Amino acid sequence: MWHKLIQTALDRQNYEDAARQLADVVSGAQEQRVEQINALLAQFPRKLLDNDPDLLLIQALQALHAEQLDQALPLLQRASLFYLQRQAVEQALNCYYHLIGLYQRWENFPMAAVYVEEARKLLKQVTNAEHQAKLTLRLAELCPDIGRLRDGLSYAQQALDYFRFSEQILEHFQALRFLSLIERQLGEYAMAEAHLAMARQLTYTGTIGMGAQTTLLNAAAHLAWYRGNLTEAQTIVTAYEQLVQQQELGKQEIYAVTLRGNLQRAQQEYTKALQTYQAAHDLVHRYQYTRYLPWLTVQESWCYLLMGDLREARARLQQALDHADYGQMMSFNIPLAIYHLLSGQYFVAHDLLAASLEYYERSGDTL
Repeated sequence: MWHKLIQTALDRQNYEDAARQLADVVSGAQEQRVEQINALLAQFPRKLLDNDPDLLLIQALQALHAEQLDQALPLLQRASLFYLQRQAVEQALNCYYHLIGLYQRWENFPMAAVYVEEARKLLKQVTNAEHQAKLTLRLAELCPDIGRLRDGLSYAQQALDYFRFSEQILEHFQALRFLSLIERQLGEYAMAEAHLAMARQLTYTGTIGMGAQTTLLNAAAHLAWYRGNLTEAQTIVTAYEQLVQQQELGKQEIYAVTLRGNLQRAQQEYTKALQTYQAAHDLVHRYQYTRYLPWLTVQESWCYLLMGDLREARARLQQALDHADYGQMMSFNIPLAIYHLLSGQYFVAHDLLAASLEYYERSGDTL
C-alpha cells in the first residue's frame, strides 16, 4: 500500500510529498524494504537527492543498513544542516543521534560527545512535551556508551517525569527499565529494584509485548547476581532461557546463556562455566552476532584467571582486546591487570587499573 502511494506521488512529480512519505516508511521497519526503497530513490532528480533533507536521511539510513558507515556520515551531516535551516529541530536531532552512534562505533568519543552536547541544546527548542520526552529518552540511552553515566541517569529521570503521567505505556516502561539499569551500574540497588518493580507492573497491561518480559528477567537476574543472591539469580536465568527459546529471540538467547555461565563462574563451577560459554559461542556463530565476541571471550578469560591458568587467560584477553572499542578496553583492562598482578608485573597492572579508574570516575560509574 505504502509503495503504491509513493509511486503515485512520483509519477505526478510530487517529489516533496513522495520524499516525506518515504521518510516515514524508512523510520519504521526497514529490513524487508531495502530494494523497494532503493528503487523509489532512483526515481528522484539528482538535485533533490543532494539537497532534500528527507532524501539525504533516507540515503544515510540505507547506507547504515548496508554497513557503509563512511558513506552515511556526510549524508547525515548534510541532512542535519538542511533540517536546521528549515527549523525542523526534531528531525535534526534524529540525525544527531545517528551521528553519535556512528562516532561511537568508530571509537571517536570526543566527536560523539560534541554531538551529545549539541543534541542537549537542541532539545530545549522542542516545544511538544511528548516529543521532547521521547528524544530525551533516546539521549539517555546513548550517554553510558560514551562515558556519561550520570548524564544518562538525569535524562532518563526527565523522560520518566513526563511518561509517568502519559498514556505512552511503552515509553514509560523503557524509561523505568533504563533508569533501573543505570542505577544498578551505580550500585544503587534499592532504587534499581524499585524501578524494575514499577516496570514489571506496566507489563500487566498487556500492551508492551513479550520482549518486555525477557528484558525484565535479564535485569532481575543481573540485580540478584550483583547483590550476591546467586541461587535467586540462577532461578531467574532458567526462566529467562526458557522464555527466549520459546520466542526464538536470537540475541537474547546468547545473553541468557552467557549469564548462566557467569553465575556458574561466580559459584566456582569453572569447568561447567567454560562449557556454557562454548554453547554461547555456538549461538553467536549461528546468529552471526560477531560484535558480541569480545564480551564473551573476556568472560572466559575471567574463568581461566580464577582457575590459575594464566596462559589461556592471556590468550582469551588478547582475542578480546584485538576487537574491543575504547569503552570495552577500559572494562577489559581490569582482568588484564589481574593477569599482570598474578604474573608479578605490578607496575603494568597499576597503570591499567589507573586508566580504567579515571575513565569510570569521569563517567560516574561508581560500581
